[in-house]
Amino acid sequence: MTLSGKSESEADSEKGKEILKQRKSVPEPVWGNIQVQDEWKQMHGRGMDNASREFKLHCVMHNIRKIVKVYFNSPSYHETVHQKEQLYKDTG
Repeated sequence: MTLSGKSESEADSEKGKEILKQRKSVPEPVWGNIQVQDEWKQMHGRGMDNASREFKLHCVMHNIRKIVKVYFNSPSYHETVHQKEQLYKDTG
């Protein structure tokens, strides 16, 4: 059996499915999003302090993206925009 075939059969087992479920709740999806959206593959700062700052900046950007996405998809945002549109139509 090849290595990829072995890993597929392990992932299809009950234990493998449980492990894969847990991976969704750990930082792996966040790390993947940061790499893809920011096109970020390596640290540019030298030393632990600079690398830590750079990583924290990317994490802040990721969290801001999530907040903006939730806010702009929320009903309260759409109600506010609709109310302002009505206000401008009424005064115009």
